[in-house]
Amino acid sequence: MSSYAKRLWLEEDLGDDYRWSYRVSAVLFSEEVEDGVREMAAKQVYHELLVHPPLLHHKNPKRVFIMGGGEGATAREVLRHASVEKVVMVDIDQVVTDFCSRHLERNTDAFRDPRLTLINDDARVQLEVAPDESFDIIISDLADPLDGGPCYQLYTQTLLTEEQLDSRIAQQLGGRPLTFLDGATFTGLRQLNKVVREALESEKEVYTADSARFIHGSGLKA
Repeated sequence: MSSYAKRLWLEEDLGDDYRWSYRVSAVLFSEEVEDGVREMAAKQVYHELLVHPPLLHHKNPKRVFIMGGGEGATAREVLRHASVEKVVMVDIDQVVTDFCSRHLERNTDAFRDPRLTLINDDARVQLEVAPDESFDIIISDLADPLDGGPCYQLYTQTLLTEEQLDSRIAQQLGGRPLTFLDGATFTGLRQLNKVVREALESEKEVYTADSARFIHGSGLKA
């Protein structure tokens, strides 16, 4: 038997001819995840691009709502902004948030930050029942929209066009017109490019990760 077979490996197929393989030196924790998929960006570039353009675009972001973000990396990047006074992070999977707060050293400070309020619940429910307080920024950091998965309803057209929820989100954003920086429609793409360009006016260059849903193109230059 080869030494490869004797070891424990974590493998994931990313394509027909592309597989990630990691040799496991120790098992810290064993538990089922909500949708059976492991999702986490190891490089900070994912969360930097998710967080900093909208926060830099805002003149004075103080209150931020995060949909998902269970590993704490999105909250970590949000809390780098000195103007931020409160972050509400809503993730449905308490197993994930408990594990990450204990074992992911890069993000533990975010979980301990007194400005962070962590709620283990459906993000949609929390947006609908939240008290009448204004959020300057709402960030969606969700898992893939698998059929029947915990995040599926947060990706549906029904949610994005539902009048009641649109009104609620607009209220949370202080009554400003509701726009989705999704890059999927012409209107969204045009707005996304404008927001990113204005947010990065003082930057020389930004290198994006492959297939980043929230950035149109790669190697964006201000």
